[in-house]
Amino acid sequence: MQAEEGAAVKDLQMADTHKSTQVAEVATPVPTPVLDAGQVSIHFNLIANAWPLPNKDAWDKVVQDFVANDPQVKQVIFDSDFRGNGKLTDKFDCFFTPYNQVPFSDPKDLLSLDPYLDTDTAFAKNDLLTGALKQLQKDNKTYGYPLVVQPEVLFYNPDMFAKANVPLPTNDWTIDLFVDALKALSHLAAIRCRLTSVFHLALRPIREF
Repeated sequence: MQAEEGAAVKDLQMADTHKSTQVAEVATPVPTPVLDAGQVSIHFNLIANAWPLPNKDAWDKVVQDFVANDPQVKQVIFDSDFRGNGKLTDKFDCFFTPYNQVPFSDPKDLLSLDPYLDTDTAFAKNDLLTGALKQLQKDNKTYGYPLVVQPEVLFYNPDMFAKANVPLPTNDWTIDLFVDALKALSHLAAIRCRLTSVFHLALRPIREF
């Protein structure tokens, strides 16, 4: 009993010495603004490949400028995480993802951007990379905006091709020729996962807003 009391006293003394130096952060609820007639509050989510967000200050500045320049927007609630958890449309008004979510979404959950694009005098479809906007459309309606486009890159090991007597890839390669090459090269791998020593395919889908 005495040993336990001594340990407890020691812990209390240690806590007392650190109470003035330890900082505790507590997440507080975002205040609910009082909206005037015609004003809105927007909940925005950014899915980023880095956490914590390295340029959070820059995003906060964008939010401040956006609110300051649009009298209809009373508040923008900015959230960010490494991966989207749950159904984004159930929690956020708009969001940025590092992948194209339109093909996997129900149009009933999304808002068509066409009325906004049609009335935006600064928007020109011809300024976008060919085919980029089409990938964010479904049933002839646009549900996302391609803020960032990243290429798809194919790496291959020419030594493995030569060993299997398979012609090297060319600029006019088709999906069928790609599959044929995989089949021809597959016998070089003792197990299926070792095919990565032959092919490394990095796909970078369109990012959307």
